[in-house]
Amino acid sequence: MNVVLKLSGPQFDTKDMTFRKNPMAVFEQLREKWPIFHHQQLDAWICTRHEDVTQFLRDDRVSTDFTIARNGPQKKPIEKQSGFEKIFTFGTAQLSRADHQRIRKLALPAFSTELLEPTTHRLTKLAHSLIDNTVGIQRFNFADKIAGKMPIASICELLQITVDDQHFDDFITFVVILLQSANNMYPDMENREHNAILAQPGYEFICSIIEKRRNHLKQDDFLSYLIMANEEGDTISNDELVSLVCALLTAGTSSAVHLQNRLIWNLHKHPDEDQKLRRNPSLIQSAIQEVLRFNFFDSPNMIGIRRYAIEDFTWKDQCIRRGDTIMLQMGAAHRDPRAFENSDQFIIERNQTNNRVFGIGPHFCMGNMLARAEVEAIYRALIERYPDYCVDGIEYLADEPTEEKALWMKPSSH
Repeated sequence: MNVVLKLSGPQFDTKDMTFRKNPMAVFEQLREKWPIFHHQQLDAWICTRHEDVTQFLRDDRVSTDFTIARNGPQKKPIEKQSGFEKIFTFGTAQLSRADHQRIRKLALPAFSTELLEPTTHRLTKLAHSLIDNTVGIQRFNFADKIAGKMPIASICELLQITVDDQHFDDFITFVVILLQSANNMYPDMENREHNAILAQPGYEFICSIIEKRRNHLKQDDFLSYLIMANEEGDTISNDELVSLVCALLTAGTSSAVHLQNRLIWNLHKHPDEDQKLRRNPSLIQSAIQEVLRFNFFDSPNMIGIRRYAIEDFTWKDQCIRRGDTIMLQMGAAHRDPRAFENSDQFIIERNQTNNRVFGIGPHFCMGNMLARAEVEAIYRALIERYPDYCVDGIEYLADEPTEEKALWMKPSSH
């Protein structure tokens, strides 16, 4: 049984191992007693109630642009930015509202069910290939053999990158640095400069892939569609396109790994729901949504989705200043009984109307369909190959006690 860190006030030590082993217990205490407060160690406001989180996601007084933050990096002139720095400058988080809306309008059709069908077919083949590689193994690490390999393999498939490509290592280095930067929005300047240098070869490789596709457009992939996107003279610039592809890399890698592991483990812990899904795999997308709601954000590293105040304002008697960081704690918000009936239960057929995990409004995550498609492909391939599979234990990282190191699986329960 997890030990709970009992709070006498809203402040807590993010390095305390009791917190790190069971962060949700802390977040839920905050939600009920101190729903919005300023955390001194993080120098950020933490917001935990569903109603407040939803309103902040829609509020024009806050932004996703981390250069607004009091401790954020200053913007360089475009001509002095490295390619890696331009990824963030031209990302939708930092663009003007008009540019953001233009890109969403042009890009969104690329993620339609019709245009994603060829991609879904390729993901299905990839998933079966990964599952086939475990045939004959009596006990295997699902987290490593399958969940950990699918996201990179799927991105490589979509961008048509092969492991024997001379720039493959540059690409992998680039993805790793991109993920680190996405999780730490404003590291110190020395690390930023170092990362920019290390990532440059991979950045140039991504640019070359886009340029090749521009010269050889295809009818059945989203990248060609994005390149061709044009409406009433509006287009997506090359810098914006590179940033969009990089956003998909982050949405479709680490989050997909975590989501896939959590799906299998939650089903194992809730056998009635597990059997319900095995009998009716068409419920898989509903099950994925429930995993996202139930405990996708229970990591101590996921204290909150960041927003930054662009002006001074008052929020429920709290004075928020320009440059303040606001962390929207999605885990606590999605276990809020005010928004979800039986919020502490895992129910795959739950009404997900109030689910805000992928955002809402202009910042709704366009790449969410890719991550969910990857997870569905793996699950369907798994139960097709191993309809009687069983989970045989889980191991966590020593220094990250909520992050899966191994999720052991047997092809059969017999």
